Amino acid sequence: MMPELNSLRGLACLAVLFFHGFWWYIPQSATGIEGWLRDLTQGGYRGVSLFFILSGLLITNLLLESRNRPDYFVRFYKRRALRILPAYYMILILLAIYGVPRAFLGISLLHAANMAPLLGIAMGYGPLWSLGVEEQFYLLWPMLIRKCRITTVVFVAIGLFVNSIILFLQLHTSSPQASFPIWYAAHGLAFGALLAIFLRSRFGNSRNALSAAVSLAIIGSVMLYLSGRKWQHPQVSGALQGGWDFLFAALLVFALLVGSSRYEAWLRPKFLLFFGDISYGLYLIHVLVFMVYRNIVPPAADLQYLLIQFLLCSIISVGLATLSRFTVEEWFLALKDRSLKLSLFLPRLLPPAPERGA
Repeated sequence: MMPELNSLRGLACLAVLFFHGFWWYIPQSATGIEGWLRDLTQGGYRGVSLFFILSGLLITNLLLESRNRPDYFVRFYKRRALRILPAYYMILILLAIYGVPRAFLGISLLHAANMAPLLGIAMGYGPLWSLGVEEQFYLLWPMLIRKCRITTVVFVAIGLFVNSIILFLQLHTSSPQASFPIWYAAHGLAFGALLAIFLRSRFGNSRNALSAAVSLAIIGSVMLYLSGRKWQHPQVSGALQGGWDFLFAALLVFALLVGSSRYEAWLRPKFLLFFGDISYGLYLIHVLVFMVYRNIVPPAADLQYLLIQFLLCSIISVGLATLSRFTVEEWFLALKDRSLKLSLFLPRLLPPAPERGA
């Protein structure tokens, strides 16, 4: 992965960590420093949107690069499985030990946690809904890239973007149970895919990329400005919040441009690269750490408890994510470019063939 994009992955993960560590637990009525912390971290959940755009960009670029390879499907699914499944199954085991309902664990095992409310199942662990969306995208998108013309892929991505926005608006106009957005935030994946197609096209030179980034930033800023105005229909304001996607897309393009210039070191601070490396495990584990902590240490409505909770839970979460990334996950990642052989996972069941002449 390009280091500058890995830095943005780390930034996105930290935003989510601060969101769940502060905003999630601070009441809306809080004032003073607590109120300030709540206001400061309230947008941290948008780190997930940045994750989605980044993932759509990288996955589509990878698929387009290998589109004509004879091992296209095997290579893609093997690499995705080795990257995602080890840590994913570890968190499911931990959630089962913690006592998360079996029904939710069952659909999560099928990579469909985002469909829980649609099936009348309580959302047992929030971070898994986004994994469900992404894994379903991984299941369908490679087939589309392989079998269809780029023009068709573009139209499908645009349709996915529009459909996801419509689902988002439905969430604000009816009950979540009736209109749960199964692919809510999939517009980020679609946006990232469109960005990858543009950058790989004959129009994707540095000059056009810069113009596109500036245009996206302006469009996003205008949309967010207009979203703050009073509208007769609240859905309009909700739709205009999609301006964040345009800003994030602009940020990715700017990062790629700076990353290929003499100023590349600016986008590669070691601490962000580190958090980018452990971001997947940190995203999976941090909410569970907060949940366990609050079961052990009874919650208290004061700033000291909040700060100590955040500090300890963050340290534990980072430690667990680091341990996972550089032990179990690293072992599986080392297999990505090796051919799959049963002997890698199971002992040899048959005796060795006799030597010739024996």
